[in-house]
Amino acid sequence: MSEGALYTIAGLVGAAVLTALLMLVLRRKHGDQWVGTVVEIQPFTKTDQEGDDLDYVRIACRLTDGSERTLNLREYDFQLRYPALHIGERLIKAPGEMLPARVPPNQA
Repeated sequence: MSEGALYTIAGLVGAAVLTALLMLVLRRKHGDQWVGTVVEIQPFTKTDQEGDDLDYVRIACRLTDGSERTLNLREYDFQLRYPALHIGERLIKAPGEMLPARVPPNQA
């Protein structure tokens, strides 16, 4: 077998391992469930590779077990998903959902 073929096989095996690890990590996050109270909403800016500034919002939630989760969303996605979100509101992340949903005030 040629040296080039060995490098190709090694590269394919490495890519397969990396893909499997990413799938496990994403599946774990996708399957998470939690309930938390919003404790901070902080806008911030990131600069992409082209030098453009992108607006984001960081949402910090204190979970019922006392730990904390943060969500980083593009400003546009934040406005679509959580318009007028306030500190003290509750969010619930269900298994199978990528983002948490608001808990209606009468259920909080």
